[in-house]
Amino acid sequence: MKKGCAVSTLTVALATVVFSAGSLSAQDALDRLETLARDNAMLYVQPVTQGVGTALNQGIFHTAGVHTFFGFHLGVSVSGVLLEDVDDAFIPVLPNSIPGAGACSTNPYGAPASLTPTATVTGPGSGQTYEPMGQCRLAIQAAGGNPSNYALNFPGGLDLPAVPFAVIQGSVGLLLGTEVSVRMIPAVETTEEVGKIQAIGFGVKHSLSQYIPLFPVDVSVYYGKQSLDVGDYVEASGSSYGLIVGKDLGLLTLYGAASRQSADVDVSYTVDNPDNDPGLPADGTKVTFKEELDTETRLTGGLTLNLGPIKLNADYSPGDRNTVSAKLLVSVR
Repeated sequence: MKKGCAVSTLTVALATVVFSAGSLSAQDALDRLETLARDNAMLYVQPVTQGVGTALNQGIFHTAGVHTFFGFHLGVSVSGVLLEDVDDAFIPVLPNSIPGAGACSTNPYGAPASLTPTATVTGPGSGQTYEPMGQCRLAIQAAGGNPSNYALNFPGGLDLPAVPFAVIQGSVGLLLGTEVSVRMIPAVETTEEVGKIQAIGFGVKHSLSQYIPLFPVDVSVYYGKQSLDVGDYVEASGSSYGLIVGKDLGLLTLYGAASRQSADVDVSYTVDNPDNDPGLPADGTKVTFKEELDTETRLTGGLTLNLGPIKLNADYSPGDRNTVSAKLLVSVR
């Protein structure tokens, strides 16, 4: 009992540390998001929305085998969606005119193809500032105005190498070669502005190899579903199903999987524009958008180190976005 309690405390502590550290970045990201209009907000946070959608479906399993009746495991699963150079910056969508400025009716900030990219929320460095150019700039100056008053300022990035996702995870064996699992983040209040982060998911795995006597490898099918809420800002959900093949070699368990995965992420925020920046909607405007990830087939390869009841797991899944996952588990039967 003491050992089980210690493990439970450890898993909660690890998850809390991950999300407490992550909440600082989340607050920065949300503050920056509120300074953008819808089209640019979608582009600015796209590496995160796509990363979160992908991460929800990772780290579900660590073996193709299933627990015996009432066998179980409990631990922490941490996944990371690896970001690439293309995720560092984007070409913003700028107004095609500036009301009240006569010569500013066509690309006042320059043609889209000539714009310098600005940082995404995961990119490095400061955001770009765009001021009226060419004939538009001259017209504003001729009218006694200051082109800088029409400048559009974009937020910088957080310089992140990956989008992380961590959950407490447990599974229990039932009858007929079936195992059910639950993955969750208990409701955790991060900051007053961000609100609570919480997640819940479930999975079912069923052994196919049990129907073939003396079959040399474990073969199972699985289905999993996960949801994540970040305050009033983000609602995300993902689902996956597939086939897992593996072999227990004593100290080491090897496995591979093929799965179909899909996800969507809804984002909602209120524009912060107290100075009436002409490039933004009015202060207090509610903005919503959805990132839908196309259903994709993913391959996963992994290994689990069996140190008695302690299991250390790692796997890798290439795809539109490459992912890595790791788990620390205590397993019985």
